[in-house]
Amino acid sequence: MRNADDDPVPPRDTHERLNGLLWMQTSAEFKLLSTIAYRDARVALERIAIDAKRGVAVPSAAEEQTGLYDPQKPLAIVIDIDETVLDNSPMSGRLIKTRSPYSTENWSGWVERKSADYLPGAKEFIDAARSLGYAVFFVTNRTEAEEAATLENLSTVGATEREVLASEEVGDGESVAWTSEKKARREYIARSHWIAVMVGDDLGDFIAGIRKLPPAERVIEAQKRANRFGSQWFLLPNPIYGSWESVLYNRDDPDAKQLADKIGKVVGY
Repeated sequence: MRNADDDPVPPRDTHERLNGLLWMQTSAEFKLLSTIAYRDARVALERIAIDAKRGVAVPSAAEEQTGLYDPQKPLAIVIDIDETVLDNSPMSGRLIKTRSPYSTENWSGWVERKSADYLPGAKEFIDAARSLGYAVFFVTNRTEAEEAATLENLSTVGATEREVLASEEVGDGESVAWTSEKKARREYIARSHWIAVMVGDDLGDFIAGIRKLPPAERVIEAQKRANRFGSQWFLLPNPIYGSWESVLYNRDDPDAKQLADKIGKVVGY
């Protein structure tokens, strides 16, 4: 006679994003880290504004902007949107509840809802930047087609079409549409403004060409620039998605293969 105890244990019903999402939505740790990052970024804004008024040479936060400080150019901040200013965790929550993988369709549907909240400290930081006289540029990999909904979602921080530089958009005086690589958009801003502070949740928000580098090389490139973080670069944590994750597998592979590749990179004992 077969004993019920001999039956195999069914696999746990879970989702890859579950713990990361719960950490962002419920933990005091995440809220503190977001608040502290924006608090420190605001201190940097205040310090740099004072230095600029005194005629002190202000280094650019953008590696694409070289040379000496040009006081004729207004000071600006460059800030990412998703998981930097806006909290899209409810979209990941829907994926978890429906046991679904990410798709451009469910992402676009979420954007069109225009209901993302601000991350802790984000709105206050943007408001402070404006009050200190900084121009604010939102450099985002949301697409040009998603810009209208994005502007509506960002209406309470006064975002304008000129300030939102989206992927697939063509800048004034340019002939080539912007890609997910943000280097060209930083160069575009640098023509008219002096970039003082940058904020993001992905190394690609700061470092050109890093999005597709393998993990070990990403660590090396980040460590080379460690002194920039906390000074003019401010990084928010994102354990759910980002270029850190996408370099672990081939996005064109079937979902099962992607998962197997990621599990294969886990270090255990």
